[in-house]
Amino acid sequence: MTPEEGLPMTTSSSGSTVRAAPQDVSTSERASLLDRPVNTNRGHHRGCYVAALVAGALALGSVAGVTRHRSSSVDLGALGATGASKSGKYDAILGGALKWEDVFGNMSVEERKALVARDLGGRTEGHGLPTFLHVPKNGGTTIESALGVLGIDAGYCHCPDVQGVPRPYDLRQRFNGFEGWHTPPANTVPDSWAIVRNPYHRAGSEFLWSTHLSDRELFYSLKPGYSVKNCEALQDYVRDNIAGMIDNPARKCYDKTGYTMEGMTMCDANATLGEGMGAQSHWIPQSVMLATAEKVFRFETCFDVEDGQCEDARSGKTIDNIIRFLRKRYHPAVTLKESSRDWVADDVEKPDFAACWEGFDPAILNAFNDLYKYDIKRFGYKVIESNPDASGSSFSHHHKSHGETYRDITVARGYELQEYSGPQCF
Repeated sequence: MTPEEGLPMTTSSSGSTVRAAPQDVSTSERASLLDRPVNTNRGHHRGCYVAALVAGALALGSVAGVTRHRSSSVDLGALGATGASKSGKYDAILGGALKWEDVFGNMSVEERKALVARDLGGRTEGHGLPTFLHVPKNGGTTIESALGVLGIDAGYCHCPDVQGVPRPYDLRQRFNGFEGWHTPPANTVPDSWAIVRNPYHRAGSEFLWSTHLSDRELFYSLKPGYSVKNCEALQDYVRDNIAGMIDNPARKCYDKTGYTMEGMTMCDANATLGEGMGAQSHWIPQSVMLATAEKVFRFETCFDVEDGQCEDARSGKTIDNIIRFLRKRYHPAVTLKESSRDWVADDVEKPDFAACWEGFDPAILNAFNDLYKYDIKRFGYKVIESNPDASGSSFSHHHKSHGETYRDITVARGYELQEYSGPQCF
């Protein structure tokens, strides 16, 4: 559901805005939530076609209350922070002398958009601004939204169908049919960056996202925290989604060359290997995309709403974290504090999938480890070893398990626990 459908908003103990369960909704009405289709109007896989429709509507003035920065009616002269004054304040933010809130906290999004448009002077991704390479389930939507609300088009929001401007790189033809923003580039992209994530955690995130989107009966049967049911469902999902890659000749060729740019290009020149890698865009090894990026941030340590530093995912050297990088390389007005999240119920625990992996059927876990070994070892993640004595899955019954399912919780509260707003590009 959306706020427009009648659910009031409230503030959680952590300060985040969340849905508040309405008091006048009957049990039967709450139960009907489970049967409603998921709103995917701005979801990941609707692509630039929906963006093009929205852009057309904006051009006709038929979408009320939404204005692109390129046609902003904000009075720039009244905003101040121009010339030397602007430069001094921006430097103070980047240097830590001023907080983001001190300069931008009292500005509306429209005012910030107008400032960004004026300051960037027409610079775009790949043309004066860095190029963001979106590895699925690694926080890409958050990045695209943080930039997109300010009129900076990156990743999903850089839609050639809308802007008439091609992406600043050629796509790797092996992956024709993938979403454009998830398709690996054909070559190393100058001044580009991407995010890497623990492959085990990434698979769990993909499972939760995908089941709520396309298998709601399974999603609602899951429980908060750890449960054997959760682990069994995750194991089945992983098994089914990696099966096509295990014996895929192109995947084997990429693996043999260590996912180097030269090696993958050599493999692609072999027409006998066919197309694709036997998996959808969310499941190909991260190393395919990451090989083309100049800078790689680690999801676990570099993703923070506060300005700071972290370790480079490749070299281990200290670098600016993602928000500091965004403010230095795009604009100081960027913030991650306002970005949308899929999980909207702060006080409801997500499934604990981390505890499941060690109990996986060894055949499935070993296959996963082999497929993603470069993602794991190259970027400093720890391999989860299978139980050599197990002949199948051996999930622990000793972990604390909740009794309620997400179905029970959703019906009792009267609102969805997880939503999909998609990147906020317009």
